[in-house]
Amino acid sequence: KQWYQRRVRGERVKCLLQMQTDRDKRVGKYKGPIDVIRKTYREGGIRQVGRGTLVTGLRDVPGSGLFFILYEAIVQKYGNSPTTITVAGGISGILMWFVGIPPDVIKTRYQTAPQGKYKSSLQIIPELYKSEGLGGFYKGFGPSGIRAFLANGICLLTYDLVMKTLERLHPLTAPISISHSANEY
Repeated sequence: KQWYQRRVRGERVKCLLQMQTDRDKRVGKYKGPIDVIRKTYREGGIRQVGRGTLVTGLRDVPGSGLFFILYEAIVQKYGNSPTTITVAGGISGILMWFVGIPPDVIKTRYQTAPQGKYKSSLQIIPELYKSEGLGGFYKGFGPSGIRAFLANGICLLTYDLVMKTLERLHPLTAPISISHSANEY
């Protein structure tokens, strides 16, 4: 749980730094990540620093779950050639962001809103729908989908090629199992 909370806090820091305007930078609103943490902590304590944790989980958990389910289904059906692995990773990445972009839009608006504007990230949903319709929940999906296809396809292909190379260089002589202790090998 701790690694995820650190990652989520990092997500908030990233959003606040990205939302800085040129004027904000000149005035010195935030000088960097540590300054963001220091100032948001002063504004509202640790809850302010970790604002948006739940909605970040709503973005990451279902999207990542569907990513691996679809990836495995494609590879099992069509084989594990480099092309299949790349395409499966890319398509899975697009699905991940199709599911994850609405919570991401909500999360970003919540994390970057002035303190006190929203009591909950749920308040953003009707406001966003009323002002921008369903399309407002998918802002940024085009670039995210393209990036997801490329990044996930290349990442999984690279992982597969590295693992196959390592297996050729150092074949396993006994199956690895977490149920056995290390001294049994």
